[in-house]
Amino acid sequence: MTENETPFEADLRHLGERLRVGLAKRHPVTGKRLQAVRDIVRQQWEKEQERQAAGGKAKQTQAKQEQKKPGQSAEQAPPTKPAPKSKSPDKDWGHSY
Repeated sequence: MTENETPFEADLRHLGERLRVGLAKRHPVTGKRLQAVRDIVRQQWEKEQERQAAGGKAKQTQAKQEQKKPGQSAEQAPPTKPAPKSKSPDKDWGHSY
């Protein structure tokens, strides 16, 4: 028990330790399960890397296309989206937007 830990917190910590040990005994982690998790994590990581690489290239080409061409007037420029309307505080109901 640490200096700031109450007896209730110490009991709760001890219970958590006992539960983890019991769970590990009942459901041991096998090498097969670990390998399956590693494969899934690797696949997800590869997908994210591909998306980031593709997204970066798409952003670069989009930025180049959006640059004004010489002689293009403001009327011919692509329309911009209007700013989102702010939410009324009386209709917020505690949600964050």
